[in-house]
Amino acid sequence: MSHPGARGIEETAGRGGGRARRGRTALLTGDGDSLAFDLPSRGELVIGRDPGADIVFAHESLSRRHARLLLEPGSVQLCDLESKNGTRIGARRLVPGRAEALRPGAAAELGAVLLLVVEPQRGPSRPRTRETDADHDLVITPALEGLDDVLKRASVTDLPILLLGETGVGKDVFAERVHALSPRASRRLVRVHAAAIAEPLFESELFGHEQGAFTGATAAKAGLLEAADGGTVFIDEVGELPASIQVKLLRVLDDRRIQRVGAITPRKVDVRFVAATNRDLATEVARGVFRQDLYQRLRGVSLRVPPLRERRDDVRILACAFLRRVADDKRFSEAALRALSRQPFWGNVRELRNLVERTALLVRTEQIGQADLVFDAATAVPGSSPDPAPAQASQRQQIVVALEKARGNQTVAAGLLGMSRRALVYKLTEYGIPRPRKTVRKTT
Repeated sequence: MSHPGARGIEETAGRGGGRARRGRTALLTGDGDSLAFDLPSRGELVIGRDPGADIVFAHESLSRRHARLLLEPGSVQLCDLESKNGTRIGARRLVPGRAEALRPGAAAELGAVLLLVVEPQRGPSRPRTRETDADHDLVITPALEGLDDVLKRASVTDLPILLLGETGVGKDVFAERVHALSPRASRRLVRVHAAAIAEPLFESELFGHEQGAFTGATAAKAGLLEAADGGTVFIDEVGELPASIQVKLLRVLDDRRIQRVGAITPRKVDVRFVAATNRDLATEVARGVFRQDLYQRLRGVSLRVPPLRERRDDVRILACAFLRRVADDKRFSEAALRALSRQPFWGNVRELRNLVERTALLVRTEQIGQADLVFDAATAVPGSSPDPAPAQASQRQQIVVALEKARGNQTVAAGLLGMSRRALVYKLTEYGIPRPRKTVRKTT
């Protein structure tokens, strides 16, 4: 979905001019798409799908002229313009034509689109106190600049952020970025991988338990949410949460209290929630698998990270960046970069990074050519290599090098090559490479 832009804002706030201090910001998000824009100090702005609106957001739930923002220094009001799907502040539906105050940090719903007005940060900018993993893994390409702009503005709030996207697009890295840019950056970022926790252990891991709460609970233990007090909780694969935990998590989001297993009194927690999923949660809600009220609470700001095949120009930028990090003395040939750009990369950024790191490790020359790139045969685009013979010769050489580095250990070599041990054994037979023999120790 494309947004023609916020025409009225450009005229009133003077975008493209000098570096004026940024004032209030408005964020619109819906179904993973998003738009961020700077607000003038005073004026009236119409929001809707109509290309003539001041703020254009092409979401199907919006009317052509859905609502009007009324701006004065120190105040923001919102007025519904007889929209089809209505405008709400909290649980209250606005009466068409009657303006109501929108408090700083409060969210309004325009149909299924969330509107948030963010006040400017007070005081000097917070210095970076530590380097994060995100600093190493995140490359903001031109295709991601719009998403990153919304993310930066949303990070300074305490609203939950829901990151949507396929496996491997880097949702975890963006979650780290949210935490690093937030006022909570000096506190802990606690990761919860919902798919990796066995259901019987979920409640204890998330909320903690008291001594004697169950067999084996020999001591009291704080849960992950309690451990994150003052910081951020990142729930990865949130769509995998069991139904029983969804209910309890909703309560935490509502009243900021957790109750350990076996405890009588709840404890207060101050955490910011960031969640990620590769599932279509709206569909999961319709199927009755995921709670609608929890979905609504988690998607305070929802951002979709696009797959790599939707941003082909990024492949070249990312491949060169990843290569510099692991082998700054090597470079890709132009033919190799073109071949990379043609690949679908169903595993997204993760697959590209693994391919670059593996190739840098196994290719001994300074320049990495097209024939040095060995793609997954199941997903590779035909014609990735100009001639299958050079590609096969290159893969054979990479296997030989990997076996040398692994000192004949086929399991380790397979890991270096990014394939299973069974696939490696098949390749050894295919290329006529003698299988390393196990060393038999003689006993006396």
